[in-house]
Amino acid sequence: MSKSTTAVLISALVLPGAGHFYLKKPVVGSVLMGITFVCLYFIFSTIFTVSRTLAVSIQGGDIPFDIGKITELASHELSGGNDRVIIIATFSLIICWLIAIADAFRIGKLQGKNDAAKGR
Repeated sequence: MSKSTTAVLISALVLPGAGHFYLKKPVVGSVLMGITFVCLYFIFSTIFTVSRTLAVSIQGGDIPFDIGKITELASHELSGGNDRVIIIATFSLIICWLIAIADAFRIGKLQGKNDAAKGR
């Protein structure tokens, strides 16, 4: 399997930027992983905040223990302004992932050509 294919698969299936570490480009890999972790932080912190609020309301008896009602309230909570954070973070994560895949392919191809030129 070529370097570019391996790097693309690592970036696509493991984590954005992981393929760059395989290609010995740790700075770019670290930046992509950092962006990924920041996006995931915003997504999960928003979801956990809404979940915590709903759990407290359920425990307090304010919300009946009904999956339909809980789902409706969770959707309502997320659409109250928190959805913008999740949408931006998710969009940024997808863009970062696509950039990581494309860049890993590009760098892998260049390194493959350089290796071929050196006769490796």
